[in-house]
This record gives sequence, structure tokens and C-alpha cells, in this order.
Amino acid sequence: MNRQPFVPFNGMQSYIRTQNAKKAIRSDMLRIALGLLLLSVLSNIYSVVGLFAYALYFAGRTGISLQIAMQLSGQNAIGTFITGYLPVMLADLTVILLFFKILSFPCRERMFQKPKAPPRFWLFGAIATPGGSALGVLGTLVIMAFFTAFGLEVPGPDFALPEDPAAKTLILLYACLLGPLLEEILFRGFILRRLRRHSPIFAVVMSSILFAMFHMNLLQFCTPVILGIFLSALTLTSGSIWPAVLGHMLNNCLAFAVDFIPETSPAFYLVYFGYLGIGLALFILFLILFRKPLLFYLRAKIPPILSLGTQFSSALLSGGWITYGVWYLFNLLALFLIY
Repeated sequence: MNRQPFVPFNGMQSYIRTQNAKKAIRSDMLRIALGLLLLSVLSNIYSVVGLFAYALYFAGRTGISLQIAMQLSGQNAIGTFITGYLPVMLADLTVILLFFKILSFPCRERMFQKPKAPPRFWLFGAIATPGGSALGVLGTLVIMAFFTAFGLEVPGPDFALPEDPAAKTLILLYACLLGPLLEEILFRGFILRRLRRHSPIFAVVMSSILFAMFHMNLLQFCTPVILGIFLSALTLTSGSIWPAVLGHMLNNCLAFAVDFIPETSPAFYLVYFGYLGIGLALFILFLILFRKPLLFYLRAKIPPILSLGTQFSSALLSGGWITYGVWYLFNLLALFLIY
């Protein structure tokens, strides 16, 4: 009697593929969460080391005690940069180097290649990026109104520039050039590209939420989510992170430019609301004109192993996401208790 060859049960094959896809998402989320958690911890460590080193220098130069020097160092303009912005930059660099290994990212040149899209697309996209911040301001106002209704003040970062020229130059150099470059390498260069293998929409939304959580405060949540989604779509459509880097730099430059105008001056409100209005108009215009190429790349054909809902549930129930989420909530609670 001839025996028919054994054929695996289709349902079992589908089940195995589904479990493997879920496992891949959980694995990616764990690696990314560990990297971002390490970044946050390292920035705190570097901050303490920077404070101690600068206090030693400050004490030796002025002749005061180390204890008093440590108290004054955090209030000094240069000390603020050394204990605030510089540690984040060093932590970014450390995690970027580690991401090449822990995310198994072999094709370094693909991240920094020239945009494949026409200049009219990615240049307009970069110019329209600050409009995402204008939209984010509306979301931030909603968050502030919600907490104000319960008698709570939402703590946030202080973006006021110091009077010291050297400290002001260092802060602007980081906030307008180095910071955007490093953050885009992390979130659009590594995280977005790593998660894209599951689906473009999942990668765009999840990387943007992580981008917002990276800032570790509620006042910087809505704007990074909106900017993250926009810059991610810009990256996928153009095939390069450079348009996102340019847009991120322009957004930060305009945000800090307003700080140079005194709030008591009538020009402040003219520039501020003009920046929000024109930026939002350009943002909406870009989305209208280039909606087709943006949607085309977001709907790119990926084998439908998992539905979009299952992808998000797999990510949100993963150990990596839960760990980083607890750390994020802990930092928010600490901010509320301190301020």
C-alpha cells in the first residue's frame, strides 16, 4: 500500500508562525527598553560624576569647601550644562554604540544614505516639522488643564537660557544641533528601522511613544508623539534619517529663538502666535500635498502574520515595555514630589 507523504497541519503551522512573530516583537521591545533604560540610568550617573568633578574644580579655583562648591555648582550656568545636557549627550552616544550590537544592526551606511525622495518632498517636510510642535501645544494645554482642575501643577523642564555666554552657546549647540542628531539616530535610525520589520504603522506609533517617554515629563509627551509620528513617516518615505534630523534641528532652533524675545515685549506674542499659526498651516499643507506617498509607505506590503492590534498587545504586554513603563511612571512621580 502506497503511503501519502506527511503534510504538517496548516493550523499548527499558522500557530507556530504567530508565536514566532509575537516572540520577535517581545524580543525587540526588550532590547530597545533595556537600551533606553540604560540611557536614563547612565545620564543620572554621568550627571553625578559631572557634578562632583566640577565641584572639585570649582572648590580648587575659588578656595571654598567642597560641600559649598557642590551646592553652588548646580546653580552655576556651566555647572547646569555639565550636570544636565552633557550627561544626556554622553548617555546617547553610549547607547548608540551599544545599539549596533544589541539590535544587530549591520548596515550602518543605510541609516545615513541620501534621501531617495525628491528635495521638494523632504525639504518641505523638514520646514513643516515645527508645525507638529504647534499641534502638540494644544495637547499639552489639555494635559495642563486636566491637572489644574485637580489643583496640581504639572512639572516640566526649564528651557530658559542662562546669561553666561559660554553656557548659552553650549546649551544651544546641544539643543539645536547635537541633541536632534543623536535622538534621530536613536529613534528613527535604530528603533524605527528595527520595528519596521513587523509593520510600518506599528513601528511609527511605537517608536513615537517611546520617543515621548524618553523625555521623562508630561509636558513633553504630546509634542514628541506628534513629531515622532511625522518624522518617522518622513524617514520611511524618504529612505533616510537626514530629513528628520534637519526638521528636528529646525524645530528646536525656532523653539529657542522665541526665548531671546522678552515676554513683556509685544513682539513676543506676535512672534509666538505667528510661529504657531504659520507652522501649523505649513504642517497641514504638507500633509495634504504629500498624503499619497506618506500613506503608500505606511501601508507597505508586509506578510500579515499578526494583525496590528496583536502587534501592539504583544508589545505592550512584553516585559521590556512594562519595565520601561514602570521606570517612566517612577520618574513622573518623582517630579511631582520634588516640585
